[in-house]
Amino acid sequence: MKGTTHAAVGLAIGSAIALGWRMDFADGALCAAVSVFSALSADLDGQGMLTSKLGKTSRAIYRGLMVIGLLFAIRGMYQYFMNRVIDVAATATAAAVFVLCGALTVGFIRNVLVSLIGCAAAVVGWQCDAGWAAALGLFIAVAPWLKHRGFTHTIWCNLIWAAIGWGMERQIGIDGLALAASAGYFSHLAADTLTPGGVRWLYPIIKKTFRFPLASRRTR
Repeated sequence: MKGTTHAAVGLAIGSAIALGWRMDFADGALCAAVSVFSALSADLDGQGMLTSKLGKTSRAIYRGLMVIGLLFAIRGMYQYFMNRVIDVAATATAAAVFVLCGALTVGFIRNVLVSLIGCAAAVVGWQCDAGWAAALGLFIAVAPWLKHRGFTHTIWCNLIWAAIGWGMERQIGIDGLALAASAGYFSHLAADTLTPGGVRWLYPIIKKTFRFPLASRRTR
C-alpha cells in the first residue's frame, strides 16, 4: 500500500478520534499528527514516506564520498606524473574511500541516518524522563535493520506501539492519544493485509501470511 494511502487513513482516524473526544484545535491537530505518524511508522523497516527525504541525503553522501575519493586519486596521480613522487597518504585515502563506497549502499547509509535520529531521540527522551520518547527512539533506531514486512508488521509490534502511545498520553495529558497511536499503526497492518503481499500478523510465532488482496498490485 502506498504511503500516501496510509497517511490518508491515519489522518481520517486521528480526526475522528479528535472529534469523538471533542478536542480543541491544537489537541486535535496533535491527535491527527500522532495517528498519521503511527500509520507510516511500520514502514521504517524499508523505504517509506518517513525516510524518503533521507534517501536523497543518503545518495548525496554516497556521491560526496565518491568525489572525495576521486580528488585524492587525482592528487596522487598528479604527484606521481608531475613530481615523480608517490603520495602514500593520498593514494591510501583514495583506495580506502573507493573500497568503502564499494561496500556501502545508499540504503545502508539511509538506515544509518535513521538510526542516528532514533538514538538521538532516545537520549533526549531519557534525559527528559520521558520513557515513551526513549522507547520511540529505540524503535526508530532498530526498525530500519529489520526485514521489510517482518516484525514491524505484527500485532506484537502494534502492542509495543500502543504502550508508547499510552506513555505519551499519560505524560502530555491528552486523552485519546494512545488510541490514535494504536489505531493508526493498526490501520497500516490492516491496509497491507489487503495487498497481494499480505502481512504476517503473528510472526515469528506463526509465519503464515494473511492476505485478502483487494489491491491490483503489490506495493509497499
